[in-house]
Amino acid sequence: MAQYHSAHRKENKSKREFEKLLDPWVVNWAQKDYGVDAFVQVGNEIDSGGSSKLESIFLPVQLKATAQTTSKNGEYSIQIETDKIKSWASANIRVLLVLYAEQADTFYIKWIDDKFVSGLSIANPSWSTKSKLAIKFNSLDAFKETSKGEIRSFLLRSSHAKPVIPGTYFSLKDQVKKQITAFHSLSGEFKFESTEAIVNNLSSNLEKAIYRVAVVGPSKVGKSTLINALLKKGISPIGVWQTTGVAIQIIPGDRDQIDIYFKDGTKTTEPFTAETIKQYASQDLNVANEKKVKLVSVSMVNESLEKGVSFFDIPGLDDPDDNILQDTWGFVRTFNAVIYIIEVSSAATGSFVFRAEYKKHIKEIGTSSEKIFLIFNKIDSLQNDRLEELKNRIAYDMKRLELIDKVSKNLYYVSANESLRRRLSSISSNNGIPDPLNAFEEDLWSFLLSGNKLGIDKLIGTVSDLRKGTYVFEDILKARLIDSDKLVSLKALITDITNKLPELDALFRTKGHEIKKSLHLSLDTKQGQLLSQLQIHLKSFPVGQDLPRASEIRKFLSDGLNKIINEVNQEHLNLLNLLKNDADIWIEGNLKKVRELINTSTDTRYINTAPIEMMVVPDIDLSEPFGMGVLGGVLAAILNPGAFIVGALAGFFGHLIFSAESRRARKITKIIDTSRTQSDIVFGDIKKQYGSLVDEYVFIIKSYADRKIANYFSDIHAQIREIKVNPLSSEEQAKYKETFVKLSGFREGLEGLAESLYQYR
Repeated sequence: MAQYHSAHRKENKSKREFEKLLDPWVVNWAQKDYGVDAFVQVGNEIDSGGSSKLESIFLPVQLKATAQTTSKNGEYSIQIETDKIKSWASANIRVLLVLYAEQADTFYIKWIDDKFVSGLSIANPSWSTKSKLAIKFNSLDAFKETSKGEIRSFLLRSSHAKPVIPGTYFSLKDQVKKQITAFHSLSGEFKFESTEAIVNNLSSNLEKAIYRVAVVGPSKVGKSTLINALLKKGISPIGVWQTTGVAIQIIPGDRDQIDIYFKDGTKTTEPFTAETIKQYASQDLNVANEKKVKLVSVSMVNESLEKGVSFFDIPGLDDPDDNILQDTWGFVRTFNAVIYIIEVSSAATGSFVFRAEYKKHIKEIGTSSEKIFLIFNKIDSLQNDRLEELKNRIAYDMKRLELIDKVSKNLYYVSANESLRRRLSSISSNNGIPDPLNAFEEDLWSFLLSGNKLGIDKLIGTVSDLRKGTYVFEDILKARLIDSDKLVSLKALITDITNKLPELDALFRTKGHEIKKSLHLSLDTKQGQLLSQLQIHLKSFPVGQDLPRASEIRKFLSDGLNKIINEVNQEHLNLLNLLKNDADIWIEGNLKKVRELINTSTDTRYINTAPIEMMVVPDIDLSEPFGMGVLGGVLAAILNPGAFIVGALAGFFGHLIFSAESRRARKITKIIDTSRTQSDIVFGDIKKQYGSLVDEYVFIIKSYADRKIANYFSDIHAQIREIKVNPLSSEEQAKYKETFVKLSGFREGLEGLAESLYQYR
């Protein structure tokens, strides 16, 4: 008699129950092992005739079953081969992992998507090296009445982006680099200035593709400990006293090593050890940075970093060493996102205060960073009731100080030291309490992934720019092959546009003047509004009540001025973008006929040309020439402790005498008049600083546009001169034709690479 194994009976039972669960969706079970157990076709509810209308939406499913009871934490755990997870994660559409708990007669589900893979990397950075992984399910994963609708919605809105599994980012970056090198090999022998500039810019941008996240805050708040916990490795020096004295950069690498960059431009490379990092980055072993180190760069094999992100551990923003402090703030203004840490252990004794420096740091960092994550560290000394009191107080302070819109919507309360201890010892929870740092990591990666912040997105942009560069190269080549009838027209067009270049200069001068005028008008308006707000504020106090003290009025004015500069800074950037757009329109309008003439040359009709998108002024990192952002320059010149409005008004408020006998209206008038006089000085300085910045930034944009135009026309002119001076031989003509064919094939390869990259968005 044939035997029917219990494992098969259990498998068939789980399949039958799964079909009932999804009815009226159709479950097509795979007859062979294709990597998943079934493909589900989504359908609508059954109509009155008993039929279900199926949709063109398919869902691959991997079904597992377990007879185990739940753990103390209410979790189920199953072992799955790591290679299978990698395969599912690399699929073009998302795979749904389903677990059937027989005893509870309940289904649990998990999407094998980027969030899932990121969670694996957070829990264990070396997960990809394991043969099997334990995948846990809990009550949050249970299949509910609403789950079918949620699955359908997920499939409809999902971009089906592939997770970047370990090694993928470097592989893709290498492919982009190879394409740039291939283009240089193709174009380099012609020695065109335009294509050389394109290759140099693309190569430079490729090396800057990684998204930069910094961990900052005052000294001794746990920055280095947090970095070590995030990366699950002892990288940044930790000690009793101030430790980090030099910025430490942690970037992805194919091996663990340390590169030390010195201020004199030299560099040395060392094998990775924590002691080596301390030798160059700690204040104990490199006192006052006597070794003149600019940056310690740590390369490490890490799946999270390989998504195209780097972390920086920065010395304290309140370091007493002026040289360290200056270098620190120079670094801070270059980061894409910032994790700002505040130490709250003093709340255990009720002595925690949200200090003025926290507010100042957050506001200043917010002028140059896309995102600020706010972490309150060292909560391990707080009892639950005291922690709740602290959270309520901080929520109040954040609202009172108008900082809510400056930081991430979630505030995080952690013990970086406890998280580091757990992670280094592979402890996921403590008495059933999850690591609070996990929630922060999930939000951080959600921000990076959903906002296309990672290096993958910058690789996509590089490929797009490279494709545009191929058309510039093709244009210049084709100028050499232009027929004699069109040569005269082309020369005339180039001469006409060259004669019109002063119009571009005039455009920049006019727009630069308009930008400064607009900013001055805005500052005048906002200054009036600030003084009006101060007057309303003062009048709100009853006659029998004392007016605010000088320090309170200074604070009112300085807070208002901070807000004004934030607003005007954004106006400044918006106006610069408009200027770049105006320049684009001028360039495109004047070169359109040149491009059309070149592309319709009768000698090159065999070429299938595409519309050329060239000469568009790209986004420029305006902070790079100055080492700081726009507002950073203003703050450095105006809002530093020696020159802020406190300095402008200190003398006045030092001599203010409030007389009980004086009439209230006279007091207020005197305060407003003197405040107006002193604020005129401050706002005058602000206008000068913005005027200088506008001139410099307009010059940067203009120089870039001029250089692009000059290179392009220089190459075109050189090709035209060669037409009569050195006609192409039959071999050279064959070479040109071969280059056009290679360009066409090269673009096809770029399109394939672009498609590969887009799968990870």
